[in-house]
Amino acid sequence: MEAANVLLREAFPAVDGLQNPILQQNMSFSVPSFEFVQFLLVSKNHWLVISNIGEEMDTVCNYDSMQNRPDGECISLVARYVQCPDSHITIKVMNVQLQDNGYACGELAVAFATSLIHGEDPTQLHYKELRSHFKNCVDTYSITPFPSWTSVVSHQPRVVHEIRKRVYCKCRAPDNGKPMIHCCACRQGFHPECIRVGAQTDKWKCPTCTEAL
Repeated sequence: MEAANVLLREAFPAVDGLQNPILQQNMSFSVPSFEFVQFLLVSKNHWLVISNIGEEMDTVCNYDSMQNRPDGECISLVARYVQCPDSHITIKVMNVQLQDNGYACGELAVAFATSLIHGEDPTQLHYKELRSHFKNCVDTYSITPFPSWTSVVSHQPRVVHEIRKRVYCKCRAPDNGKPMIHCCACRQGFHPECIRVGAQTDKWKCPTCTEAL
């Protein structure tokens, strides 16, 4: 996957994201500051692409070749990557080509990302010759849109799932089901694992309110 990242970064340096997926292990991604495309690994072995190209600041499109409805772990991963400054984040699962085997997710993710960066809409396309085309891109050190034709889903809704979640804390992720610590001044919620809190949690102030004193 990093090979595709390198080719896309070289060809399109103005596109944000495209960070090495290994950074996901400890969430050391840099926060994107403008339109981005990013590969993510979910459920340990499934690749997908997220992007905010053409969307509002609080909205992310999820290009997933299984069209899964994101679970809590996936939503948290996307939210932590985006660091949405608004109170909510919206994730749209796009109606893209479905993989027809157990290993094509990576190839399709590269095809989706390449289309997005080249100004194409992956929901309108059905890809072919995935592996041979990508091999040619690596061999020539130049990544071009994958061979495709207009998909039969082009007349169907572009979005198959839409999830809107409130985000909290300095990590800007949703409630993970565990008790949260609330700032006694602004009453914003924070995940205990993201902050340092003393024994008196009822008198704790978040960094923003502390700096405002």
